[in-house]
Amino acid sequence: MRHVEGGWPKDVDHTEQADVARFRKKAEKDDECKVALKLLGPVVARCMKQNATIDIYQEYFVGECREKESERDWEGVGVDYVDQGSSSVGGGETLGPSGVFLKGGGSANTIVGGAYLHGNPSRYYQEHASESFTAKGLAVFRDPSSLKRPIASLNWHPDGQGKLAVAYCGLGFQDPRWSSASPRSSFVWDINSPNRPDVELSPPSPLTSLRFNPKVPDTLLGGCQNGLVCVFDLRRQGSGGAGGSGAGQGVVGEASVLEHSHHDPVRDVFWISSKTGHQCVSISTDGQMLWWDTRRLTQPTDALPLLLPLGPSLPSSLLGATALDYSLEAGPTKYLIGTEQGLVLSLNLRNRRHQQQPPPSPSLVSSTLLCSQALPTSPSAASSSSSGLLASDPSPLHKHYGPILSLHRNPTHPKFYASVGDWRASFWADDVRSPLFSTPFLPSPITAGCWSPTRPSLFFLARQDGKLEGWDLLEKQGEKVFSHKVGDTPITALAILGGSTSSLSPSATSSVLRAASMPWTGGNEAGGGRLMAVGDEGGTVALLELCRGLSECQAGEKAAMGALLEREMRVEKNMEARERESRRARAAGGEEGGREGGKTMGQGGARDEEREEKMEELLREVDADFLSMIKEAEEGGEAGSDKEC
Repeated sequence: MRHVEGGWPKDVDHTEQADVARFRKKAEKDDECKVALKLLGPVVARCMKQNATIDIYQEYFVGECREKESERDWEGVGVDYVDQGSSSVGGGETLGPSGVFLKGGGSANTIVGGAYLHGNPSRYYQEHASESFTAKGLAVFRDPSSLKRPIASLNWHPDGQGKLAVAYCGLGFQDPRWSSASPRSSFVWDINSPNRPDVELSPPSPLTSLRFNPKVPDTLLGGCQNGLVCVFDLRRQGSGGAGGSGAGQGVVGEASVLEHSHHDPVRDVFWISSKTGHQCVSISTDGQMLWWDTRRLTQPTDALPLLLPLGPSLPSSLLGATALDYSLEAGPTKYLIGTEQGLVLSLNLRNRRHQQQPPPSPSLVSSTLLCSQALPTSPSAASSSSSGLLASDPSPLHKHYGPILSLHRNPTHPKFYASVGDWRASFWADDVRSPLFSTPFLPSPITAGCWSPTRPSLFFLARQDGKLEGWDLLEKQGEKVFSHKVGDTPITALAILGGSTSSLSPSATSSVLRAASMPWTGGNEAGGGRLMAVGDEGGTVALLELCRGLSECQAGEKAAMGALLEREMRVEKNMEARERESRRARAAGGEEGGREGGKTMGQGGARDEEREEKMEELLREVDADFLSMIKEAEEGGEAGSDKEC
């Protein structure tokens, strides 16, 4: 290499501090150095004056960007993420000059940061012009089936191989599209090759959930639409995928027995802590929670009906489960269960009086009371000591108004967790039955949510109108700090590549970002908290890269978030203690009144007669006083008339 200017001599190693210092001292003593400094002084001064003329960090149009977000700005504007390295995309769209897509009749559409905008892109620029947090589209994974199915579940490979398990299933009740002839396959994608699935999974019924085994990453656990539980071993791959999906290899899963499985679609599955790594758990809207050993799927190892007593003389209520969370950091025996009725159930197996309970029959499930108005209203009725279940406060102020769609514990403070349902997200603690705080009601229903694995205070929400939002609880608890329009299709699933335990290898991350023509600027834990998979109802998974502000933990953020949550938890505990004291005082006052009434009734008719006599005497005195007052008034009137005469 030939250095024209600014190079180091051959005998000076610029990486050695001592050599550099020695060479600098020698050069500063030279007379030519003084002459060069005099010549360069005016040039540097002129550049500094130019820099001081304007503020290079000034934000223009701040007032416009702080205006309230208008929903109509996105009418007719959709976002699809494409690979900018290719010259054509599907659907008859071709890449014109200057990075402009020509679609249909030749209307121009623009690419912005890997996003394909059809409609008026000026509104996109206006909304995102001065946002400090951004997200870029890297790749798109489309359902290769002829019938585009909604994304039901997303799960990243735990070893950072850049693989993403995607479950496709439509849960619409009696939807004619999801017949027996509809495709049932789900896929494992490699983010380095988004045009073709890496592995095709062939279950007996469409999969509603998928989870990689953290101990044996080549094993996948899935829940089916017909209530079965399946296990897929990626090491047992066939020659090719079925159904014309284009997948290189196919895997047929081992399924449980229909008679001993769930009677409704499986809503979520989790691998649980065990020595062998073969234990798992599943939930369903049929009100069952089943534990399995994947080596013997003929029958569950244990079953727990999600029953809560309504009262001493009322039957128990069976709650349908819609969301599940299990975290080893919170405790190997603790589970969080979200229900159709908007309640959060906390299960601790240590508090459970263990007894083998057969799963409830379908007739019991259909005949059990599931109405949310019939749920318990007292704390004593909201817990089941025999099963170890504890329900959240069922009052309308605290419960969700619809099914809970997501439950997720904070990765750095596992005692606290978040629930997503209806139009808001609520944040809870294990020790209290009411939420610490909640987000305001959003204009669109929330469909999914998850914590950032690297930032303790950042929580992401997915909306039904296709928007992705980020909420920084340390900065603003009543307003979002990040908003990104993914598309017009409702978002159904979110998954963020984890931190140090599940980050991408540098080689895998670099290949992805090279394909997207975007340089990687991350640290050693490549991909941790920066890559997010977003699935929608149209069967499309968008791979987004979050900016540093959304992925890198700030100084003191973990301690500040912990202090905030602990403070809010103490407030809720104090309020619950005051409520218990007031309830106890009211109960004591009622008992005293009852005792006094009992003594009065025990004295018999003599006491009643005495009371009646006193009342009659008092009435006679009042009548006498009233008559005397009238008589005095009449006498006074007559005396006045005599004087006038």
